[in-house]
Amino acid sequence: MEIANTGATPASQKKLPRIVSIYGGDEDLVLCRNGARVVHVLPCQLDTTIAPATTYALALAMYLDRKLDRNHTEKVTVVIDIRSGKGWPNPSSVSLVPFIKLVVGSLNSYFPERLSRCILFPLPTTATLIFNRAKAYLDPDTATKIQVCSGAGSINSAVPEKVKSFIDAKSISTMERRRKSFFDT
Repeated sequence: MEIANTGATPASQKKLPRIVSIYGGDEDLVLCRNGARVVHVLPCQLDTTIAPATTYALALAMYLDRKLDRNHTEKVTVVIDIRSGKGWPNPSSVSLVPFIKLVVGSLNSYFPERLSRCILFPLPTTATLIFNRAKAYLDPDTATKIQVCSGAGSINSAVPEKVKSFIDAKSISTMERRRKSFFDT
């Protein structure tokens, strides 16, 4: 989903990058091992010269509102993949902590009981410490659903092994193809 920003400055004429994907259909269905559908978030595409992080978080909530059936209580696993991407702004993992907190908070506010799990990877040690402190300000039930997986965060880094305990290899491969499809060539 792309949202055009129609303000007066040149930067505001750009479209927000697509930072979220929810998979469906027989070939592209991506599920967590517990059966919850995966929502894949790529925050390294955030360009705060276009819009603040709060706008991206709101756009993500709007996207999910359109994609999730209100008549069902389907659970989702939100996978926040902070590996860098080719041609992306690639903000530091530490600078993404407030955005991640906004995303998890908005899921809790707008989609209560929908969050099965939130898998955050790969987080370096410094960001892990900051994020663990930020978890203290989240709803305790939500905080227990967050799984932090450490690992390398470069463009070609593999998905950390710990993630494979939550999501199967075929689903990870589908997510990786989608992530790379957003790279600037």
